[in-house]
Amino acid sequence: AEQDLVVMKSFGNHCDKEMVGDPLTTLSKGIPINDEYADALVTLFSKLVQNREMTKKLLEATPQARCEETNQEYDSLDVWELTGVWAIAIIVSVSALLIKWMRCDNNNNNKPKHPYDQWGHDMEAP
Repeated sequence: AEQDLVVMKSFGNHCDKEMVGDPLTTLSKGIPINDEYADALVTLFSKLVQNREMTKKLLEATPQARCEETNQEYDSLDVWELTGVWAIAIIVSVSALLIKWMRCDNNNNNKPKHPYDQWGHDMEAP
């Protein structure tokens, strides 16, 4: 996630990657070593979060990126660049419709000329 990308950039790796958008949710979970200390640790960390000290400490501990700053703007894809996707979608759709039409045509040719009831008797027989 974002922390991994920050660490990799601090080593000068993955400089061509950017974080886009914010995470939908974050999970902060830990398992205390001893149950006797769990309540004290929860209280301590709650106070640190409420006083915004935890955020300050995390920002201080964030490594600095070694990558060069590039304020390059990226353009979105235009219609011409999406033609491959459209062509494939149209080919698949037309192929599916042709296959369905061919199967329906074959099924109509294989139907009996006279209708039969559920026991297999010819319904048009005298």
